[in-house]
This record gives sequence, C-alpha cells and structure tokens, in this order.
Amino acid sequence: MMATRVGIGVSVSGVRAVVMQGARVIWHSQSTVTEEKPLAESLGELFEAAPIKGWRRLPAFISVGPSLSIVRRLSGLPPVPTDAIALEMVRSNVDRFLPRLPETSCVIAAMTVEPGEIWIATVDEQAIDAVRGACEHAKVRLRTIAPACFLLASTLAEPSASTRMRWSDGSASLDVELKDGEVSTVTRVASGLGDVSDCDSPQLSEHLRQLGAESRLFADAYGAALLGDRAPLRSRSIGRAQGSAPGISRWRLMVAASAVVLGMVSATAAPILSAATSRASDSTRLRAIAESAKVSAIVEAELRKLDASLRALADFEGTRVSPSELLASVTRALPKETALVALAFDSSGGSLVAIGRNVLGVVASLDSVEQIGKLRATSPVTRESSNGLHLERIAIAFTSRGTDAPIAARAIR
Repeated sequence: MMATRVGIGVSVSGVRAVVMQGARVIWHSQSTVTEEKPLAESLGELFEAAPIKGWRRLPAFISVGPSLSIVRRLSGLPPVPTDAIALEMVRSNVDRFLPRLPETSCVIAAMTVEPGEIWIATVDEQAIDAVRGACEHAKVRLRTIAPACFLLASTLAEPSASTRMRWSDGSASLDVELKDGEVSTVTRVASGLGDVSDCDSPQLSEHLRQLGAESRLFADAYGAALLGDRAPLRSRSIGRAQGSAPGISRWRLMVAASAVVLGMVSATAAPILSAATSRASDSTRLRAIAESAKVSAIVEAELRKLDASLRALADFEGTRVSPSELLASVTRALPKETALVALAFDSSGGSLVAIGRNVLGVVASLDSVEQIGKLRATSPVTRESSNGLHLERIAIAFTSRGTDAPIAARAIR
C-alpha cells in the first residue's frame, strides 16, 4: 500500500493542504488567514475537516510562500564539505550575509550549488511556530519545511524542463528560472495578483491537473507532499511533534514483554561482551572526533580568511577619496582668472596643468587642498597668446596627502 502523507502550503493570506497516496491527491482543501482567524486556527480547521482517521500516523511536509520566506544565492564563500556546515556558517554570520533580515526570521536550510556558492532559505518563526502548534494538536508528524519556489519543478508535467515560473503570495512574487528541473535564479518582483501562481507556459502534472481550476493554487502543497524528504532546499531535524505518542496497543505490550525477557538474558552476558567491544568502540569515537576536529579547523581557517577580506574591503570603502571630490577641491582652490586644463592622478599622486593671466600663485593656492601633499612645478612657466589675450601655462606634479587615504586611480580631461 502506498504511503499516505500530508502537504501543507502556507502563505500570508491562506493555507492549503493535500493528502496524497503516491502521486495521487485523495483530498484537498484550503482556508483563509485573517486577523480574526490566525494561521494556527485556519490549519486546525483543515485538519478537523479532512475525512481521514489516524492523523498521528501521517508525516507532514510544509511549503512556505515568498511573503513568509527569503531565498538567497550566496557566492564567494569558503568551500565547505557538507550542507550542515554551510548552514552553521551562515547562522553564525547572519548579520553579515543577510544584514536586513527581519528579527522574526530564522535561517532553516543551506544547500551547496558548487564550491564557494550556496543557496540559503529563511522563514518567519511566528508562522512556523503556528504550523508546529497546529500539527502537535492534530498529532501530525512535522517532517520538513521548504520554500515554495524550490518545490515548483516537481509539479510540472516535465519536471526536468528548463522554463520560467512565477509564484505569488500576497504582495510578494518570485520569478523562478529552472534549468533542467533545478532552480537557477530566484528574483523577487512586484505583485498585485494576490495569492495565486502565474505559471505561463509549463503544463502541470496530470495528477495536479485533476484538481481542476484550483490546481495551480495547490501547487505548493502538492510539491511539498510529492518531494517530501527529497526536497532540495529543506530544513532538517524537525523531529516528531511533541505529545504525539500513540496509545498502547496489544502488540506493543507483546513487543515490550519480549524486550524485557531479552534484556534479562543479555544482562548476564553484558560484562563479558562489553570488555571485548569497549576498546573498538573507543577507537571509533576517537577517529570520528579527530575527523570532526579536522573539518572544523578547515572551516575556521577559511572563515578567518573571509573575515579578513571583508574587513579590508570595509576599511577601503571607509577611507577612499572620491575623484569628483578631488576635482571640486582643486577647482575651488585655483586663483581667479585661472582655469584647470588637465588633471590626472592615481593612488600615489598626480599632475595638473593650469592656465591664466598670472599662474605664479597656483602652487600656494593648491597647498590648501587637503587631499594633496607635496607640490612641485614640472616645467617652467610658458607664455602664449589666444584671441589677443596673453596667458601663462604651468604644469604641477603632486603627491597624495597621507598613506591611509588613497585616491582611486582615475584620470579626468
């Protein structure tokens, strides 16, 4: 018999649920979420309305819409051996990777795309707490949580297709680009379409189309239930809902009684076996600890390199002098009836050419420019005539003032 499981799609304005056997939907329903009827209450109504007995035996897989989740693709990170270490790295540096993350959100999943590049997902903690509470009350086993955009490919008639889909949730919409059935890019766009999926060209799977006009609306819940533990970007270690222990049945009593008898028999042999196995067990644990320590050291070293690079970048951004500011300062400092003909500079200094009726005061005037250090004329003052005017030309070289405030390499003519 095919395993029965529950898929739940959570959005800011509603919640949807499907019960599936294999790829076939045997029941589906939805409920709105309002201020008067919060998420936990709406989900509780769906559980009560479902014509299914024994909820406690069903695993539930949750899909979260873009209004209650954030998906990001991070690049330039140190390579990590596992998704679990990548998740811990992001959680330990969440203010740096996601500086504008709402306080009510938490990072639930990370997935390596290639060395140094990962997908991460966050969800609204209050929404997930409401879902967890409703599942505990209904004695449903909460298994995984995943963003809706990573479940959409499974709802297509051709799951390995390359296409673009849009998923909307309240005022938030995501454009999801799929390449060979895998998420390539996720772009957040403005939306006024409400809690509806705008899937232009891809055809939905046959089992999902059987839901009729509501098939697109239930795509998130369907994808969550269909993929289950195979969802690519999902939370792990959710655990069973608290308080969901089943009642004691006769066969459980028989198993328990057998376990007691076997326990009494094995107790007599335990001292003999423990002496023989303790050394091997200790060696195995020590090897595991050594391997874990080695991986931790590698990750720590890479994180230190990344932290140093980020600090250097922040220091440079805080001390860099704008080329436009230097040009403005030089122009303001020049004496009257003197014009700037050319200016070129880099991080160590630069040169300029000025022309005017009397250019002898140019050097003294430029000495007040805070970005400029030492000044010197690079050629004698030359005289020239233009339209009956007698003008003087001077060329000056200069160094930047201070080594802690480099001038960005740039040239202006």
